[in-house]
Amino acid sequence: MTTIYDEQNKLFVKYDHECQMERQSDEVAEVISGNSLLARVRRRLLRFRMVSENSKLSNWYLRSQRAIVNEKHRHLNTYHYMLHPFSNARQCWEMMMCPVFLILLLVVPLDVALFRSPHENFVVDIPFKHLRIFLDACCIMDIIVNFFTGYFNKQLKKAELDPFKVAINYCSSIFIYDLLSTIPTHLELFMDVDLYGNAHVILQLLSLLKLLRFITFVKYCNVFLKNFEIDYAIYKLAMVLIITVLYFHLVTCCLMLWHIYTCGLLYKPLQGSEMLSWNKSNIYYHTHFYNSLLIIKSAGFKDIRGGPITGLPILVGVWIISRILLIYVIGTIMQVFKAGTSPRHKYLEIERQLKQYMGHRQLPDSMQRRILKYYEFRFQKMYFRESEILPTISGPLRQAIVMHNCQKLVESVAFFKNVPFPLLTRIVHCLRSEIFLPNDAIVRATTAGNSMYFIKSGTVAVFTASGREICHLEDGDHFGEIALVMSDELRVASVLAVDTCELYKLDRKEFVRAVHPYPDLLDVIQHTAMDRLEKTAILDERDRREIASKRLY
Repeated sequence: MTTIYDEQNKLFVKYDHECQMERQSDEVAEVISGNSLLARVRRRLLRFRMVSENSKLSNWYLRSQRAIVNEKHRHLNTYHYMLHPFSNARQCWEMMMCPVFLILLLVVPLDVALFRSPHENFVVDIPFKHLRIFLDACCIMDIIVNFFTGYFNKQLKKAELDPFKVAINYCSSIFIYDLLSTIPTHLELFMDVDLYGNAHVILQLLSLLKLLRFITFVKYCNVFLKNFEIDYAIYKLAMVLIITVLYFHLVTCCLMLWHIYTCGLLYKPLQGSEMLSWNKSNIYYHTHFYNSLLIIKSAGFKDIRGGPITGLPILVGVWIISRILLIYVIGTIMQVFKAGTSPRHKYLEIERQLKQYMGHRQLPDSMQRRILKYYEFRFQKMYFRESEILPTISGPLRQAIVMHNCQKLVESVAFFKNVPFPLLTRIVHCLRSEIFLPNDAIVRATTAGNSMYFIKSGTVAVFTASGREICHLEDGDHFGEIALVMSDELRVASVLAVDTCELYKLDRKEFVRAVHPYPDLLDVIQHTAMDRLEKTAILDERDRREIASKRLY
C-alpha cells in the first residue's frame, strides 16, 4: 500500500525524529499535480478538508499517527471531495456557524414581532432584511456542507465518507429541523406580495420555525467544547445563560406580537400615533420585556384595567415552559457541582497535584511537559482506577474485556494464529500495558531481552546495532519475539518510539508458564524466531560492511 510518507515524515519531525527511511511520493501531489498557482491552491484546500493530526477529536478517536495516515490515504483514494469530520475545514465551519445561529435566534423573533411596524422602524429597513437573507443563505449552505461532510462510525472506528451513507445518516438525524428552518420568508424583496394579506402573515409566522436551528447550535457547541477543551462547568453555565436570555427574548417578542394582534393591527398598517420610531421601538421592547418578567415570575399578573396582559393559552404556555426552564437551570447547576466527583474532575485534580509536585521537585520544563503528556495519553483526561473496577466484574466479562483489547494483536503473530483458544486466552492474560513517549528507547541492541511487545497504537522505528534505521512498525505490529524463546540471546536491534505509543508487553517467564502445557508449540515458535534472527543478522552484517567500506574511501 502506498502511504503518505511525506506528510508522515513531517509529523515525525514534530516529535524530533529525523526519519532515515526513504520518502515516498506525496499522494496529494499525485491526485493534484502541477506547480501552477491553481494547483497549489487546490492541494492546500484538499489538505484543509482531510483529517487533521492537530484535531482533538482525531487524537481522541484515532489514537495514533498511523491511524491518521490511513484515514488520509482512504480519503484520497475514495471520496476526496468530501469533508472529513475531523478536518480543519469542518472545524472552521462549525466555529463560524455558532455565532451565525446565535444571531439568527435573536433576530428572527424580533423580526416576527415587529414586521407590522412602519418603515421608520429598523426591522423593515433594507439593511436588516439583507441581514436576514444572509442568515438564511448561511443556513442553506450549512445543509449543503452537512451533505458533504462525513461522520465518524464509532463501531467501525473510521469516518464514513460515502455520500449515500452520509445522506442517510444526516436525513435520519437533524435534517428535517434544518430543512424547516430554511423556508424563505422575505419574498417581498424579490416579487410583488400583498403585505397585508393572509399569505404574508402566515409566511412571517413560519419564520419561527428557524428557531429549530437551536438544535444544530447546541450540537456545534458540543463539538466546540471537545475541540478546544473548554472547562465543563464554564461551558454548562454559559449554555444556561444563553438559553435563559433566548427564552426571555422569545417571550418578550411573543407579547409584542400578541399586543399587535389584540389591537387589530395584524392585517392593516399602523397610522398616526401608532407608528413606532427606533427610539419608541426600544421603549416598546423594554415595556414588554418587563411584562414578560412579571408573567414568568407569577403567571398571574394583570394590567391596570384588571384584565390579563395576554391571552390565557399564552399565559399557561409561558408558565409551563418557565417551570421547565427553572428545573433545567437547577438541574444543570447541580450537575456542575456533582461534576466534582466525575472522572474528568478527578483527572484535573490529579493533574493539579502533579504540577505542584513537579514544581516542588524543580523538574525542568521539558520533563514536566513529557510527564503531563504521559498522563493525558494514559487517562484521556478521565481518571479511573482500573485495578478496583475489574475485580467487581464477573470472570467471563473480565475475560471478554481483555480478549476484546488484545486478541487481534496476539493473533497477528504468525506462530500464534493457530494456537488453541485456551492457550490464546492464557497468553492474553499475561499482557501488560505500557506507554512510551516520543524518543523513548523501548529496547536497545546488544542488551539482554526478556520480553516481546505488541503495538496497540503508535509508531516505532527499528535500528540495527550499527545505528541504521531499517523500518517502521505501526498499529497491530509486534517485535521482540526472539526474546521469548531464547534466554541467552542479546537484542539484535534497537526500537525507538516515534510518537506516543501504547504497547502490550509479554514477559518470557509468564509466556513460558502459559505455554508449558503445549511443548510442540514451543518448537514452532523457536523455528520462526530463528528465521527472523538470521535475517536481522544478515542486515546488520551488510550495514557493518557498508560502513567499513565508506571509512576506507
